[in-house]
Amino acid sequence: MRNLRYSILHMLFLIAMPVFFPACVKTNVSTARSGTLSFNYNGKTHTIQEANFSFAQRTLIITPDDPGIFEGTIYFRDHCAYFAPRGLADSVWADNSCKIYTPSEMDSTAIFFYQSGSITSSSGNCRTETGTDILSGRTMSSTYCDIDGTFNLVLKNAQNKTMTLSDGVFHLHNN
Repeated sequence: MRNLRYSILHMLFLIAMPVFFPACVKTNVSTARSGTLSFNYNGKTHTIQEANFSFAQRTLIITPDDPGIFEGTIYFRDHCAYFAPRGLADSVWADNSCKIYTPSEMDSTAIFFYQSGSITSSSGNCRTETGTDILSGRTMSSTYCDIDGTFNLVLKNAQNKTMTLSDGVFHLHNN
């Protein structure tokens, strides 16, 4: 009976692993990406390296390491953006219609919401990599493209204070 229970638990564990850890994929090629993002904020031009921003599924996410810029995360896609301060970024999110959800106890002046802005991007030099999921044995593939884009963004909080990022440019390239 004990061995049967162990076997069932072991089998459930092996079945559940790909669900909870889908990123465990062994690929044939190592994808290295490099990138930069620059923008004007508070009268100064800032440049951020790829480790502190991302662009995927038409959404730009900026999380600078430098406290001299802003301490938090900006999420930006077409006509939808918000800023959440460090420590609260995981508690705030927007659905596909850009309805932004925040915890009820959160200070409404801490979050800045989309006022105006635009974002453009283009991609090219795409490369598809395949690999084997080490847990399920399934073949998986991912496509990586060079991406270049521009953006301008104005955010406003409940006290009508604004955050303006202008002349934004970003580049993500496969190495």
